[in-house]
Amino acid sequence: MRKEEERLLPLAEKALTQADWDTLGEAFRTNDNPLSGLKPREHADELFRRILHLAPPPLGVGEDGGDKRG
Repeated sequence: MRKEEERLLPLAEKALTQADWDTLGEAFRTNDNPLSGLKPREHADELFRRILHLAPPPLGVGEDGGDKRG
């Protein structure tokens, strides 16, 4: 990831047009995870809800606070 952030992204910022970035963004939004069958956004939303319910206030709602799995 470091190489990507330090080398690739600066080059991409110089070379790609706004239309290119729009195309890339759309491709990532529609990308499915072939291993789980879930779209990344759906999976991220599911994980966020779980974290929100596990985390105690003020970060989360702590509804699953008694759940000692781990």
